[in-house]
Amino acid sequence: DRLNADSARAHQLLDALTDPDAERITLTAKPPAKAQPLGRVTYNRVNGSLIFLADDLDPLLAGKVYELWLIPSDGRNPIPAAVFHPDNHGNASVILPGLPTGVAAKGFAVSIEDDGGTQTPTPPFVLASN
Repeated sequence: DRLNADSARAHQLLDALTDPDAERITLTAKPPAKAQPLGRVTYNRVNGSLIFLADDLDPLLAGKVYELWLIPSDGRNPIPAAVFHPDNHGNASVILPGLPTGVAAKGFAVSIEDDGGTQTPTPPFVLASN
């Protein structure tokens, strides 16, 4: 059963990365930071699949996390996608966090939040799509 579940997850990941209908979005620092963090999103609103990869993120203070947000194009409030921590080199990823299906994205953003994340982003965004 576990092998079948792992295989299904790998297939879902490959589908999310190669789906021609998926949007690929790059997030940049606002305002420019010295290390120039960079984030990339591949998102498909039809099935809610999302893959986020980030480089050069600053280390966080104890009790803090980065939180990824989906900004709906219809003006609704940002949707929390996932909380995450970068590794020692500033790299991070969020893979298939389980977003609702059918949400058209105006963009994506990353904020710094308290451990566990929040339902409303705390400004300013450290990364945001244009």
